[in-house]
Amino acid sequence: MPHTPTPWLTGSDAWQQFAKDHPELGYRGNIWSFHNFLRTRRNALLAAGVIRRATRGQWMVDSARFPAVAFELAMQPVFTAACDQCECSPCEVAA
Repeated sequence: MPHTPTPWLTGSDAWQQFAKDHPELGYRGNIWSFHNFLRTRRNALLAAGVIRRATRGQWMVDSARFPAVAFELAMQPVFTAACDQCECSPCEVAA
């Protein structure tokens, strides 16, 4: 039976390619920069259906849709627990 190509890649492979394709974002493309990106954007990526958790904890990424979604998320400010995005703007927090 012939192998059918799939759009799903491991998270680290897809992230490495994303960082290489977008040097303007300053991501290193290593596993730790992927980990840090997921810390703040995992829920949005899951909601968009571009990442899934496979067995043994491996992240799988839809390589066809991930780059566009990740780029849009990278352009949005990251709000932390110290900043409620409903009550303040990023400019107020930085001041």
